[in-house]
Amino acid sequence: MILHVLNMAFDMVSECTMTMLILMMTNGWMTKYSKIDMDDGIEIYLPVFFICVMVHICLGAFTYLEPDAHHKYTDFEGPVGYCLIAIKLGFCAAQYYYYSHAKKDIKRRSREFYMKVVAIGLVYLMSDPGLMIVSYLMEPWNRAFYYRLLDQGIHVTVQVFMFYQMKK
Repeated sequence: MILHVLNMAFDMVSECTMTMLILMMTNGWMTKYSKIDMDDGIEIYLPVFFICVMVHICLGAFTYLEPDAHHKYTDFEGPVGYCLIAIKLGFCAAQYYYYSHAKKDIKRRSREFYMKVVAIGLVYLMSDPGLMIVSYLMEPWNRAFYYRLLDQGIHVTVQVFMFYQMKK
């Protein structure tokens, strides 16, 4: 039980960090500017970060507070799964909002890097909703295994790609 709680905590920290990194880079960090302006930038990112943290803490807590039958096979079924799908789609909408406002200011030499980051960020943000919807097509006793395997595989692939792009 304690390892499951630690796994959930570290998974939520990883989700929050990667979501904020993707949103910041989609907004133009490292392409339009390299330093975050503490006067203007912090007013944008801090509320989004706190919303992201609060949402992930609530989702992590709901998996333990709601011991209904739909948690028999995976943690993200029922109302918690539906909320997670809606919230991740909301983060995709935020990414599109940042993209639509930042794309015109990206310099030509940074455009290829920027488009790769936006695309891989979209893959990362859509991985949870997509895998949850696909997992409903599987046998119930297989859902948790394939969801975790594919989810962690996508997250590791995205992180390796991001580190590779930053090193390049």
